[in-house]
Amino acid sequence: MKKNIFPWMMLIFNTAGFFVFFILPFIISTIYAFTDNPINFKLIGFNNFINIFRDKYFMLGLSNSMKFIIIGIPLNIVISLVFSLVVNKIKKYSYVLSLFFLIPLVIPSATTSFFWSNIFSVNGFVNRMFNLRIDWLGSEYGLYILIGIFLWKNIGYNLVLFLAGLSMIPVSYYETARVYGASGKYIFFNITLVYLTPVYIIVFIMSFINSFRIFKEVYILTGATPPPGLYLFQHYINNAFFNLNYQRIVGSSYIFLAFIILLLIVVFMIDKRIVNKDRFTG
Repeated sequence: MKKNIFPWMMLIFNTAGFFVFFILPFIISTIYAFTDNPINFKLIGFNNFINIFRDKYFMLGLSNSMKFIIIGIPLNIVISLVFSLVVNKIKKYSYVLSLFFLIPLVIPSATTSFFWSNIFSVNGFVNRMFNLRIDWLGSEYGLYILIGIFLWKNIGYNLVLFLAGLSMIPVSYYETARVYGASGKYIFFNITLVYLTPVYIIVFIMSFINSFRIFKEVYILTGATPPPGLYLFQHYINNAFFNLNYQRIVGSSYIFLAFIILLLIVVFMIDKRIVNKDRFTG
C-alpha cells in the first residue's frame, strides 16, 4: 500500500508546486495585461498592448533586441561551426584549442565589462592607438560591438558542442563517399551538415538563451540608461519593474514571447525540411 501511495504523493506535490509557481502567476499576469492597474482591476481590453506599441522606448528596445538576435545568433552558429571544423582537423592540439576558446566563459561579467570598456571607451585602447576621441559604445557601432562581445564569450561553448557532433558522425560515411569519388563540397553539405542537424538545434537554443545573458555586461557598462544603440528589451522590462508598472511588464513580455515562439517555429520548420531531405546512403 505504501509503495502505491508514495508515487501519488510525489505527483501531487510536484503538480501543486507547478500550479503555485507557474500556472497561478501566469493567470495573474494575464489579468494584469488586460486591466488598467493592480488596484481597480478594470478590464480595458487590448489598450495596454496598443499603448506599449506606441511607447518609443519599447519599440527601441524591441528593435535592438531583434537586430541583436537576428545578426548575433546566426553569426555565432556559423563561426562556431567553422572553428570546430578547423579544430577537428588539428587532432594533436584540439583539446588545447578547445580550452583556449572556453576561457571567456569562465571570466566574470564584471571583468568582461571592464576589459571591453578599456578597449572601446573614449580613453580606451582603440582611440589611443588611432588618436581618436570616439565613444564607440555610444555610437552607431555600439550594437555591433555588443554582438562582438557576445560572439567572443559564446563561440567556445558552441565549438565544443559541434566537436561532439562531429565525433558522432561515422568515419565510414566519409570513406565511402571518397571511394565513390564524391567532392569535398558534396561531402560537407550532404554528410557533415546533414548529420549535424540535431546539434544545430541545441546550439541555437543555447545561443538564444545566452543572448539574453549579455544584458549583464551591457548593464555594467552603461547602467539603466544606456545609449540608444545599446537599449535592449531587458532595459525596458527592468525600468518598468522599478516603476511598478505591471501592465507594461506583462504586456511587453507577452509581445516578446510571441516573437520568440514565431522564431522557434521558423527554426523547427527549417530543421524539419533538412531532416526530411534525402541523406547520403553510399
